[in-house]
Amino acid sequence: MKSTAFSLAAGILVFCGMGQVQAGIIVTVDPAGVQSSQLPQVRTETFDQFANGTSYTSLSTAVGNLVAADGDKFAVVNADQYGGAGGTGKFLAIGAQTGYFATSEVVTLNLPGAQTSLGLWWSAADRGNEVQLYSNNQLLGTYTTSSLFGSAGSSYYGNPNSGQDSGEPFAYINFRATDGTTFDKVVFSENLPGAGFEIDNISIPNFQSVSPAPAGVPEPSGLVMLLGLGGMGIIGWWRTRRVG
Repeated sequence: MKSTAFSLAAGILVFCGMGQVQAGIIVTVDPAGVQSSQLPQVRTETFDQFANGTSYTSLSTAVGNLVAADGDKFAVVNADQYGGAGGTGKFLAIGAQTGYFATSEVVTLNLPGAQTSLGLWWSAADRGNEVQLYSNNQLLGTYTTSSLFGSAGSSYYGNPNSGQDSGEPFAYINFRATDGTTFDKVVFSENLPGAGFEIDNISIPNFQSVSPAPAGVPEPSGLVMLLGLGGMGIIGWWRTRRVG
């Protein structure tokens, strides 16, 4: 299905008509090829300064502390066909890149206090990728590959840096809390054994997020990306990827 897109603010594309807004959370997708936050005054974790490794269980980052679930682990690896914003540097990987193929692998990002905004480059999205937002351990919303990318246009498919992995979407995703909602924890899961969840350029505001948005950044209007667990059906061609 060809996506319907609207220009909301500088550089923002919004896909409409998929599910519903969850607990005051609005999700927007930047134009194809964008790989970093387009908002001012953000702090960003690029993962470039960390040592390569496939057995991380915790990591202190610029945007909070990453912690793997008991028995799970995550990796920091060099840019390749599946991830690495700009085609250089490193990225966070959950699943295949660790060489550990559990039924589900879970990594939690504990944010530095209550936030109203978070962005990330979600690359090589497969049907096992899942993001959950929490506030004080209360689940606010669950976002999957099918609900986010179910009607994304063809321009989102393939690594924009190399043209590789043409069967999977790559996009910069923004989560925005409204109406007094905040979140303090993000849970990343890979639920497809043998596949990977690749993430880069995670950004949060450099200021206390519960304050009003900075001047020049309009609040989202009624043209929002309406997402939910009941989003578009999973695309049939998704495949399991293995590394190495």
